[in-house]
Amino acid sequence: ATYSNEYMAIFYATRDDIYYQKIAQSIGYAFDGPPRVFSVNEAALKSIISQRITEQSRHIQTKCLQVRQHKAHMEIALGYVKSANNHSDIGTKAKMTKQSFERHTAAIMHGDVLLEP
Repeated sequence: ATYSNEYMAIFYATRDDIYYQKIAQSIGYAFDGPPRVFSVNEAALKSIISQRITEQSRHIQTKCLQVRQHKAHMEIALGYVKSANNHSDIGTKAKMTKQSFERHTAAIMHGDVLLEP
C-alpha cells in the first residue's frame, strides 16, 4: 500500500470507528479502550506518531492533523499488522494461494486475528 493511500485509509477508519463507538456507547455498550486502527504501512504510522508533516503527507495535511489529534486525545489506538496477517487482503488481492485464502477466511469467521500492538 502506498503511503498516501494507507494514510487515507487510517483517516477514514479512525473517523468511522470513533463515530460507531459513540453510537454504541449512546445505547449502553461499554468499551475497555479506544477503537484500534491497524495499518500495514509502517511509514504512515510513524508519521502519525512523530507528528511531522512530510513531503508525502503534505497534500493530505488536514486529514493527517485530524488523525494525530484523535491519537493525542486517546480517542484511537494505532497498531501495525504484518502483510501476511492482514485479513482484509482476502477482498483486495487478485492472486492468493488456497492456503492463504483458507487462513484469512478462518480468521475472519472465527476471530483468530494476529495483530501487533
